[in-house]
Amino acid sequence: MLAANKHGLGATPAASSVKYANHIRDILDIPDHYRIMVGIMIGYEDKAHPFNRPRTSRVPVEKAVHFRGLQE
Repeated sequence: MLAANKHGLGATPAASSVKYANHIRDILDIPDHYRIMVGIMIGYEDKAHPFNRPRTSRVPVEKAVHFRGLQE
């Protein structure tokens, strides 16, 4: 994924593609003795598309994580 980015392409893991392993095997001629673990989508990203501009809110780390045994 880093190599794709270096060449101006966007890349993201697509774990859900494993559900379609048989189709992927047929299209890409992948032998049955290989296990498909994850797919990676690669392409030119459209930065203006709403799906590529997610907005999320996050709680402060102090509210989500409890540090135990560490001193400041």
